[in-house]
Amino acid sequence: MLACLGLIFMTHWMLLVAQMYDDWQCTNWEMSDSPIQNLTLNWWKTELSWISTMNFTKYNCFMTVNNNTVKIQGKKTNCIFVRNLVFPLHNGANFSVIAEATNSTYSVTCEYIPQGINGSAIENFSCVIYDISLMNCTWQAGRNAPGDTQYYLYWQNSRYGDVMECELYIKDENGRHVGCRFKNVKIERSYFLVNGSSKNTLIQFYDTDIELYTIEKLMPPSNVTVSCNESSDSCTIQWQQPQINHSNKDRCFKYEIEITSKGSSAEWTNQSYTKEMVTSHVVQNPNMRKKNLVKIRAAGRMCKVNKDWGEWSAAVEFGNEEISSSVWILPVLAVATLSIAIFTVCFCKRTGYWKAAFPQVPKPKNPFNVQPDINPQRRKMFDALGLTCVICWCMMLFCPLHADLQCLGSGTQEFLISNLTLDRRRMELSWQSSNNFSSYKCTMAANFEHREMEVKNNLCRFEVEDSVPLYRGAVFTMTVPKTNISKVCPFIPAGVNGSAIENFSCMIYDISLMNCTWQAGRNAPGDTQYFLYWQNSR
Repeated sequence: MLACLGLIFMTHWMLLVAQMYDDWQCTNWEMSDSPIQNLTLNWWKTELSWISTMNFTKYNCFMTVNNNTVKIQGKKTNCIFVRNLVFPLHNGANFSVIAEATNSTYSVTCEYIPQGINGSAIENFSCVIYDISLMNCTWQAGRNAPGDTQYYLYWQNSRYGDVMECELYIKDENGRHVGCRFKNVKIERSYFLVNGSSKNTLIQFYDTDIELYTIEKLMPPSNVTVSCNESSDSCTIQWQQPQINHSNKDRCFKYEIEITSKGSSAEWTNQSYTKEMVTSHVVQNPNMRKKNLVKIRAAGRMCKVNKDWGEWSAAVEFGNEEISSSVWILPVLAVATLSIAIFTVCFCKRTGYWKAAFPQVPKPKNPFNVQPDINPQRRKMFDALGLTCVICWCMMLFCPLHADLQCLGSGTQEFLISNLTLDRRRMELSWQSSNNFSSYKCTMAANFEHREMEVKNNLCRFEVEDSVPLYRGAVFTMTVPKTNISKVCPFIPAGVNGSAIENFSCMIYDISLMNCTWQAGRNAPGDTQYFLYWQNSR
C-alpha cells in the first residue's frame, strides 16, 4: 500500500512539473487563415515562437498586460523578451505578432488566461536576502484556496539557468508550504513561480521577476574603530564596507555615521554624518569629557546594491563621562549627616551629656506596684536596640522611593529609549533617549483607570489628582508619536500577597488634627511592622 501511495505521489508531482515545463500554445485565433500559426510561449525563456507559411521581411512582437505594452523586433520566427521588460503572467496577457512583407502585412493576437479558481493563487509573496548568500521567500495561501491546496515554488536564477524547485520549504501547522529557504544565492535577476495543486480543482499560479540586489538586507559595516589624537584634537573613525557577494568597491556604498553623546546633565545629543565612497571620518574637536557612542550603517550609492539603509553596526564607545556634582553631592551629604547624628547620640549617651541635656522628670512611685530596676547590662542592650532603630529609620528616610521599571521592547528600541525610572513619591516617569524626539506620550493604567499626557522632554509628571494608586501594580507606556517606538513597562510591587495593610482611613478633626488607621494584612507575618510616610504637597 505504501508503494502504491508513493507511486501516486510521484506521478502527481511529475505531472505538476511537466505542466510547469510545458510551453503554452495559443488556441484562440482572431484570424484562422493567417500565415502565422502555432504561436507558442516558453515560460522560462520568455520566448515567443511561431510557424510562418510565407517569407516575411520583418516581425514585431507585442505583449500587453493591464494596458501596458512591450514591443520588440523578432528574428526569423521567434521573439525573446528582455527579462526586465516582461510583465508577470499570472494576471493574464495578450500576445501579438505583426509580420510585414513587401506588399502585405499580417497580424495575429492571442489572449492568455490562467486556469484555476480566482483567489486560489498565493498572496503577499516577498523575499529577502541576508547574511550574504541566504534568502527567505514567504507567502500566504490564497483566500479562496481549498483546504487541501499545496503550493510549490520554482525559480530560475538567470534566463538560461536551470529551473529548480525549492529544496527546503517552510510549513505552517497544517503542513502547507508557506515559504522557502535558499542557500548560495547569486545576485542576478531571477524568475519565481509558485504553483498549486488540489484534488478537486485547478489552482492558479503566481509569478514574478525580482532583481535580487533590491531585496538584499545589507549587513552592518565591520571593524568599526575610533582612534583619538590629543595633539590634533580630533578622532578618526574607520570601518570596512559591508560584505556582499557581488561587489567589493567602495564607490558602491554610502554610509551614515551617528554619534550619540551623553553629558553631565544625563541628556543625550545626536550628530549624524553621511559619507560616500570612503571608509573613514574625522571628528574635529570632540568633547572627550562626554561618553560618546558611534554606530554606522550602509546603503547602496550606485552599482547593483540595495539603496535602502542596512543594519546598524554595534555601538563603539569613546570618551570619558564626567560625573556631575549633583549626582554625588546629595548621597555624600546624606551619609555625612547620618554619621554626625549617630556620633553625637553615642557621644552624649556615653559621657552623660544626654541626661544633662534632657533630664527626666521622676515619676511618683507606686508603693503597691514596685518594679525591679533594670540592671546595667539590660540598659546597654536597650540602648543598642534604640541606636539600631535610629539607624534603620534614617536609612529608610534617606532611601528614595524610586523603582527601575522592567520594560518590554525590541533591541533597537532598547537603545533609543532606556533607563525608565518611576519616582513613586513625585509620580514622575523619567527615561533616557538617544535621539532628540520632538515629543513623547506617557500612559499610566491601573485598576481599570487610564491616564495619558504628552510632553516635550524626558519627564512625565502625573498630577496628584490624576494619579492612580500603585499598590496593586500599574502599567506605564511611553511612546514616540508618529513612530513605531514604544516601551511597555509594568510596575509590579514586591512582597507577599495579602501582606499590605487593609481598611486604611483618615479623619481630620479639631481643625488641624488628623488620625489615620489601618489593619494588618491578612497574610502578613506576625513580626510585621508598618511605617507610614506622607507628603502634604508635591
